[in-house]
Amino acid sequence: MRLLDRFPRWFLLLIWATVVILFTTLPQPFPFVRTLARLLGGNDVGDAIGHAALFGSLTLLVYWTLRLRLRFEAAFWLAVGMVFMLSTATEFSQQFIDGRTLTLSDLLANWVGVLAIATIVSFRARTSV
Repeated sequence: MRLLDRFPRWFLLLIWATVVILFTTLPQPFPFVRTLARLLGGNDVGDAIGHAALFGSLTLLVYWTLRLRLRFEAAFWLAVGMVFMLSTATEFSQQFIDGRTLTLSDLLANWVGVLAIATIVSFRARTSV
């Protein structure tokens, strides 16, 4: 596989990881974050869905990108571990950001997103062999 064939995955991963980090670490008063929260219902359930979707999609994109070079097991566990740690770090960093708070529900929603995608990827890998 040529370098150019790999470039789009890495580029997409870089862009999406940046978006996820910005969405979860920008101050709440930032207009785009506030609008997005309102679109998801402006309540705890909508917030949890947003967190799970962000980190679930990031897990899938990290796995998909790592599969260019790594076997399934290595790509799978590395993707799950990396996004699990990133989701935890961004949630804990919110206690230092104006307008944000560290909440257990957001942290659990992050983890649910990671684990949901991990379950789907694992199941698909087992059934395709």
